[in-house]
Amino acid sequence: MEKLQKYKRAVIFSGGGSRIAVYGGIFSALKNMGYTPDLIIGSCGGAIAAAIINSFETDIEIKEYMKSLELYNFMKSLKLTKEKMLYRIGIDCKLRELRKKLYIENIFDKYLVDIPENLETYLPTLNKEKDISIGTVIIGSKILFSRFETDKICGDRKLYQEVIFTDKKTEKLLEKEELNIKSKVLLKSAIAEKEEIITDFSLLKAARISISDMFYTKPVPHNDEYFAGGAINLVPIELAKLLADEVILELKQEYDRIEDSSVKSVFGYSGNERLKEVHDSYGDYWIDTSDIPSKLKGHYVTVRLNLLKLQVELSIPDEYEKFREDVEIQWNYGYERGKEAIINGKDNKKNMRNKNIYNTSENFRKINTGGI
Repeated sequence: MEKLQKYKRAVIFSGGGSRIAVYGGIFSALKNMGYTPDLIIGSCGGAIAAAIINSFETDIEIKEYMKSLELYNFMKSLKLTKEKMLYRIGIDCKLRELRKKLYIENIFDKYLVDIPENLETYLPTLNKEKDISIGTVIIGSKILFSRFETDKICGDRKLYQEVIFTDKKTEKLLEKEELNIKSKVLLKSAIAEKEEIITDFSLLKAARISISDMFYTKPVPHNDEYFAGGAINLVPIELAKLLADEVILELKQEYDRIEDSSVKSVFGYSGNERLKEVHDSYGDYWIDTSDIPSKLKGHYVTVRLNLLKLQVELSIPDEYEKFREDVEIQWNYGYERGKEAIINGKDNKKNMRNKNIYNTSENFRKINTGGI
C-alpha cells in the first residue's frame, strides 16, 4: 500500500471575525508568489474564508463571492441579542474578573449575535464543495458539560475538547499520531488533552461551528452534543506541523482586555500567553497582520458603542457598494502582507509592526528588533 505523504505547505487562517477577505488576499498572494498552499487550516472567521476558497477555482471567483450580494445580505441579517446592553456586558465582565476560581460559564444562553445554525440556507452558493486539490481542516470544540451544570465551580474538570473537522485523507495522515495537545499553555487549561477528528460534517457546517465563540454566538447542537468555536485553539501551529512540511501563519494582534478575560473564564488559559507561545515557535513564513485594527479601521464589521442607547451595535455598511469597497481594501491588505511574508524569507519575524508585552515575550522583542 502506498504511504500517504504529508501536505507540502499549510497556511493557517486564524480568526479574523468579518475580515475574511484578508485571507482571500493572502491566499491569492501565496499562489502568485509560487507558494500555493495545499492545506488550509481555518479557525473562527478563518474557517468561513476556507469554505469560500474551497468553493471556487479562481481568485477572481473567490473575490467576487466575498463581494457578493449573497454574503452582504447574510451579514445584514445578523441581529444582536439582549446581551448588547452595556450594563449586561459590564456586569458579566466584572464578575468574570472577580472570580478567583474557574466556573462553568453559561455559553448556551449568554451570547451577543444571533447567527443561524444552518448556513446552507443563507449561503447556498457554498453548498457544494468543488473537486479541487486543497485539503482543509476546520478547528472547533466539543462541549463536555450540560447547560444544567453551568455556574458551578469547574475544579479540575475538563470542559472542552478540541475537534478537528476534516476529510478522510487528512484523518489517515493523523491516524498514527498521538492526537494530544502539545501546547504547554493549553495543557494547563480546562481543555481535554486528547483531540478528536470528525469527518462526517460538511465544510460549511464545520465553519459554522468554528465561529461559535464564547459569548459571541450560541453553540451548535448535533446528535445530542453541543459544539463551540475555534477559539479553543486559534492558531493550531502544532497540528499544522504534523500535517505539512512547511507552515505559513500570522503574527497576530493581542487580545484586548475583554477578549482575554473571556478566554480565561471559559477555557482557563490566557489568549495572550498562547499568542506568545505561538510567536516564539518556528514558522516557515510569517504574515504580519498585527496592525489590522488600525490599518483596516472602518472597513470590516465590528461591534461599536452607542452611548445614547447604552448598548453595542454591529457596524454593517448600510450601502452594498460600501461593503464591496471594504472587501477590496481587506483583500489588498492581505495580498500585500502575504507577498511581504514570502519576500522576507524563512522564519523572519522582524517586520512585526505591533509587538508589545501582551502578544510577544521579552525574548521575542529582544531578538526581533527590526521593523518597517
